[in-house]
Amino acid sequence: MKTVIQEFAVGTWYILQMAHLSSGQLVKYKKLCICSGGTPKLIAENHPHVLGIRDTESVQLFQNRLKDASRIILVGNGGIATELVYELEGIQVIWVLKDKSMTATFVDPGAGQFFLHQVNAPKKKETISKRQQFNLSGFQTLTPLSALLSPRKESKETWPLYVELTNGKIYGCDFLVSATGVIPSFPKVLSKVTELKVSPEDVGIMVDKEMRTSVADVFAAGDVCTPAWQRSPLWFQMRLWTQARQMGHHAANCMVASFKNEQGHTWSDFAFEVFAHMTQFFGFKVVLLGLFNGQGLGTDYEVLLRVTKGEEYVKAILKDGKLKGAILIGDTNLEETFENLLLNQMDLSPFKDDLLNPNIDIEDFFD
Repeated sequence: MKTVIQEFAVGTWYILQMAHLSSGQLVKYKKLCICSGGTPKLIAENHPHVLGIRDTESVQLFQNRLKDASRIILVGNGGIATELVYELEGIQVIWVLKDKSMTATFVDPGAGQFFLHQVNAPKKKETISKRQQFNLSGFQTLTPLSALLSPRKESKETWPLYVELTNGKIYGCDFLVSATGVIPSFPKVLSKVTELKVSPEDVGIMVDKEMRTSVADVFAAGDVCTPAWQRSPLWFQMRLWTQARQMGHHAANCMVASFKNEQGHTWSDFAFEVFAHMTQFFGFKVVLLGLFNGQGLGTDYEVLLRVTKGEEYVKAILKDGKLKGAILIGDTNLEETFENLLLNQMDLSPFKDDLLNPNIDIEDFFD
């Protein structure tokens, strides 16, 4: 039986296994799972003209603010920022980046250049472009501390917010969207639980391979946690929705197994064996596999590329003849084959010259 209680947890006594709710109700539990997610890293906290986008509520606020806006400034270089640049229409967008290429959180400069040609291009299935100007503002980062300025009286035009960039330029806007990632949202109700270990690197709640925290019968999953187990060399945490869902599913199985005293039999190797994420940027399917940007490989690896402008971008990373990661943009039909090659770590040295040959069906070749 499932019971849903819409309350805030204001206290917890983990020794007694009880949670104190905002209504005054005390709830007894046998297992507790912390799934408080992540909090957007905003450029300025509690600023009326700075928005973060993370959940349904923040998206609705963003939509309401868009109705009366003519220009916004978008800060960030990840998935949310990239999707906004593509989807927004009828409004001027100034995209401010700290990196030398776009979408750098996910893809390399080569793929960023591939997407750059799509910024002002008509959307797929559109015959007439309704899109207005996008200013790629020199890929500059915001000036720390003094980035947000009050309305300037001497200006001929008046904006609610002015933003100063490190190149000295100042732009006015109706509001700023801060899409600069998230940090674990550590519940205040647990702030006094000193036995709960957190990662010194990202303050995420540390969990073992069965999603257990350092406190007995307390689990954690999603963006709020940090894996403390011995990870697969081809998997890492990026705090993405797909990873949060996998962790939540795994945590649920582990909690049920704990009830039945079946610990040690719930580990799902596959979900955390190879990093895999699929999304869409500028109308193109994007599949990221393994160490897709050579994360942790240093400089001692080989890159194979296949690029067809406006159609596809395929990048394969090999080390010691074995596939370690891949970026697949467009309808490449390579994701399943590449995922299998990552899992079995087959030596591809004899085949690498033809691995990305479009005239060879490698799916049948490695079947």
